[in-house]
Amino acid sequence: MIMSAKVTAVMAAEEVRAHPGLTYLKERRIALGYSIREMAKMIGTTHATYAYWERGGSWPSSYWLPLLAEAMRCSIEELFLPISVENVFHLPDAEEK
Repeated sequence: MIMSAKVTAVMAAEEVRAHPGLTYLKERRIALGYSIREMAKMIGTTHATYAYWERGGSWPSSYWLPLLAEAMRCSIEELFLPISVENVFHLPDAEEK
């Protein structure tokens, strides 16, 4: 069965929304004490774009991943992992912010 481009795009969007990794961006940002606007400014994008990533509207491209990891003080891989006891040591104390 041949699917239309619209159906394929909708299915891809649903897969992105279903992926829990994007919610971890929000968890990390909140744990670091940053607002959406602050995080967006740190990495050089708009708050609307950053918020769209957190909501699961799209994935950040490979260009943004190193910038996100640096701002969130973690590896690129950890951007898509839940905050746990094992990786909390990457989060700074409030004074270091």
